[in-house]
Amino acid sequence: MHNNLIVTTLLIYLCSGYVYAQSSKVLRSRQIGFEGQILSRLFSDYDEFTRPPVRGCIPYYLDIPFIVCFIDNAEHSSILVITSIYINRVRWHQHEADVDMYLRQQWQDERLAYEVDTREGVDEVVVPLNKRVWEPDTYFTNADETKTRNRRHIVVEPSGFVRSSEMSAFRFEFLTTT
Repeated sequence: MHNNLIVTTLLIYLCSGYVYAQSSKVLRSRQIGFEGQILSRLFSDYDEFTRPPVRGCIPYYLDIPFIVCFIDNAEHSSILVITSIYINRVRWHQHEADVDMYLRQQWQDERLAYEVDTREGVDEVVVPLNKRVWEPDTYFTNADETKTRNRRHIVVEPSGFVRSSEMSAFRFEFLTTT
């Protein structure tokens, strides 16, 4: 009798683990399908070459490293882009340096905002490599991009907040005066 109880309990425990794993797979499958629907709606009439509309950021000098406020022309306000640089490797030469880095940027693009039911479990969608979003034209005045490794990762939150990360390599030139 005691052995039957142990065997029954063990079977129930094993079956519940199997059911949990299966329900977890079904939930993830639903999330992937829902993310695909969101991406289809977002990119149905999205123009990657047009700047996002802005909410009237007043241009002023920011004394915070790596925060850039872009100023275009009179008919557009500024777009605030938060930029972070993570340097992986620096190779020094006589008057230049080769730098491998991750360039991470964040900005608001309300054209990419979407509604999502919190029960769906989708907090953000990853933009596939075959889709493009507007990205700021960030550059270094004393550097040339030597190669991009096609390691681009762009995530869009429901509010339209975009996070971009890209692995790049640059050659920085240092001018010396004598």
